[in-house]
Amino acid sequence: FANVHQNHGVFGALIIEPPGSTYHDPKTGKPIKSGTQAVIKAPGMPDFREFVLAVHDFAFLFDKNKNPLNPPNVPGSPDDPGVMGINYTCEPLQFRKGDPAYAFSSYMHGDPVTPLLETYAGDPVRIRVFDGAHEEQHSFNMAGLRWRCEPNDKLSPLVNQQTLGVSEAFNFHIDTSYKPGDYLYYFGGEDDIWLGLWGIFRAHEKLVPHLKPLDDRPAPTSEIECLPQKTGNPPPKPSLPKTP
Repeated sequence: FANVHQNHGVFGALIIEPPGSTYHDPKTGKPIKSGTQAVIKAPGMPDFREFVLAVHDFAFLFDKNKNPLNPPNVPGSPDDPGVMGINYTCEPLQFRKGDPAYAFSSYMHGDPVTPLLETYAGDPVRIRVFDGAHEEQHSFNMAGLRWRCEPNDKLSPLVNQQTLGVSEAFNFHIDTSYKPGDYLYYFGGEDDIWLGLWGIFRAHEKLVPHLKPLDDRPAPTSEIECLPQKTGNPPPKPSLPKTP
């Protein structure tokens, strides 16, 4: 039952891949049997990167010191205990203090603990989203990227948002070209994002040591990319082209 088992994290997903597929670690390329991030290779189709995101609310999670977050006063409390989560993690905005203009900045605060979705710019991507538990509806949003509302219908409208409720699941196919940079993904409304249901989709332009390029895609430049580092300061200003 959702309010008895799923809010304790008793949920999962079985992903059905194309026939003949093999599944690989995105960092090393070695075969894997399970995981929330993978490279999928299937006969007769381009390789793609796959990310699985499970959203859950009023979930019993723990901090890094193994202390419970917002526990119930008594077992079976009718109140709303626990916190929101994506794959059992959250990054509440209340702890990213300072100028709210930089609340999502990795330079100011570091990367969030929620799943970091890493690709090279233009890689085909599949995002599998499902609502694991257990009370609220959530609205998944991706700033700057779009997908077909119906993945197998080329005339289906392009969207960047999907509402889902408990035990619902959706697949987003991102096959159009996209530029390098950090893209914000989050679950709405305002209470979701305030309580930490957000993360980063990071599209690299240059090679990074921890992410193996797709075998059937053009190789990124061998120059090592400089990643955002926590400095406690706003991000550096971009260099603008000079006017002739």
